[in-house]
Amino acid sequence: MITAKYYSYLIRIWQSGDQIQGNWFASLEDPETNKTVYFKNMHELFEFLDTLPKKDKDSKKSTETGY
Repeated sequence: MITAKYYSYLIRIWQSGDQIQGNWFASLEDPETNKTVYFKNMHELFEFLDTLPKKDKDSKKSTETGY
């Protein structure tokens, strides 16, 4: 049986400083745990999102192998 995995987060994105040269920041809040992760730029946010499927695979491997 194939089961679908999904992630649910509240994403907040805001700009600091002036609108032309201001930096963009982001945070992700997990509604299940209320844990919030902050990011200094959009690149960090996208890197984190890109790692989610990989983390899930790694945790499945460690469960299967017992490590």
